[in-house]
Amino acid sequence: MCKYATAIVAVLIVTMLMSATDDAFGQKAPGKLTVNVAFGEEGGAPADHVHVIAYGLTPDGRDPKAVILLEVTKGRYEASIPSGVYDILVSENTSRPLCRRIFVKAGATTDWNVTLELDRLYTYR
Repeated sequence: MCKYATAIVAVLIVTMLMSATDDAFGQKAPGKLTVNVAFGEEGGAPADHVHVIAYGLTPDGRDPKAVILLEVTKGRYEASIPSGVYDILVSENTSRPLCRRIFVKAGATTDWNVTLELDRLYTYR
């Protein structure tokens, strides 16, 4: 009986160590997505009042996830999201919308620098 108890304790210790190792290497930690947005027509001035949305599937196969990135400073939008592949949509009233597919890695920061272009269709109204 003592033999089995020792084996069970050993298995529990190994499981706990593996879980702690995953956390230490960022396997369970979310990733950080940062999108820096500037106006191309205004000499690269930071763009505020922009809509930035991340939409995608996480690696665990759960339902699609949509996240709105928040403006932390003028022209800089951020969100902490689970690792996975996301379509990032950047939209501003007078500019052409932009979209890019990005992989967000657990425990890391992923950056995308965007320069908005004036949408001529918008100016014809």
